Amino acid sequence: MNMMGTGHGLAKFPYIRCCRRIIGLNNFRLTSRYFVNTLASDYNGGTSWRFYDSVGIGNYAVDIHPTKNSTGISPLFTYAAPFYIPYRALGSANVRNLLAGGKQIATTYITNAAYRLHPIEWAIGSAVGTAAAMMAKDGLSNTDLLDTPTLRQLQATVRTNSPIHWAAFDSDPFPPNNGDLVVNDCKPVQSGVPFRVEVYHHRAKRARVFNGAEFLGETTTRANGRLLLSGVSVTTTSQYFVAYCYDDAGQLLDILTVGTPRDLSIIDDTDPEFTLTGTWTFGTAQPNKYKTSYRYSWGSNPPSTATWKLYIPTPGIYEIFIWYPQASNRATDAPFTIYHAGGQTTVLVNQQLNGGVWLSLGQFQFRADGSAKLVLSNAISDPSKLVVADAEHIW
Repeated sequence: MNMMGTGHGLAKFPYIRCCRRIIGLNNFRLTSRYFVNTLASDYNGGTSWRFYDSVGIGNYAVDIHPTKNSTGISPLFTYAAPFYIPYRALGSANVRNLLAGGKQIATTYITNAAYRLHPIEWAIGSAVGTAAAMMAKDGLSNTDLLDTPTLRQLQATVRTNSPIHWAAFDSDPFPPNNGDLVVNDCKPVQSGVPFRVEVYHHRAKRARVFNGAEFLGETTTRANGRLLLSGVSVTTTSQYFVAYCYDDAGQLLDILTVGTPRDLSIIDDTDPEFTLTGTWTFGTAQPNKYKTSYRYSWGSNPPSTATWKLYIPTPGIYEIFIWYPQASNRATDAPFTIYHAGGQTTVLVNQQLNGGVWLSLGQFQFRADGSAKLVLSNAISDPSKLVVADAEHIW
């Protein structure tokens, strides 16, 4: 006899590596786009995609075993960063009282190769057992568990038995968003190259999407459990995306983000939402500048403009402030033009005074359609003076 408990040394039952799999809730499929390649040159030491409905964790290579009758499908890379188990992959799309465990969850041939490992199957079993108990106790369907706070209750209960987050990477055991904002299939976007935005939110009927302060568009197109905004492109290098999710009545449900968080209420001269035309000089010498730098243009230069794209997430009245370093060689009539819902208003600012503080240009009504901006030009009365473009603050 041997460790298998058989006379011939073979296991009593065959080990099945791959089998039929369900289609997840709202037709969700756990594809390889959610994996992060640990051998990529830009790998930052983090995890793979963190799903808002994570109910477990796993860590294993994308371990495809080619055979004589193989599909011929191969992964783009083998070593995926530590990953998560989304609840959506455990529930059946069309059988409302059915949950799947083990290798039957809504993976693909590629992702199953990583999720099939025993410890990950055990984590899946812990989550499925907890979800089934909640469904039986409260008379819920598998898709009902995606509602917040029911989902958070599920995650909290699962967490008492098995981890749902990576303590080494995640500051909070619960995901920060109530949905997933997937941009360009989880790849960086390039300026001018069209891409798709997917907003996964269980109850949202409409979404407004921004890249930094740049408005990308609004969508009500819903398919397979997510809102789709296709064929959009960006004009800046910002990789911080925000989606405002609304219900049928226009009530804001949640704000989803992806990328490095930024305070978009302040746009400085080094931010991607700040652009220049004409002739400007980069300055750092003045002590009362905002942060580390500013730009200036002489009145004798060819026509030149500095533009701050204003972040207007929802229509309304906002107050616009500017910051600049003052000096005696500044213009007394620097023209700041605000583009708002009623047209445009130019405010002349004496930049020899009131520097080093937030100076109000006034309150204005804005639409949330990407048209809002603040523009400074060098069209001043004294060509021997200069105008300074530093920072803008919207309140």
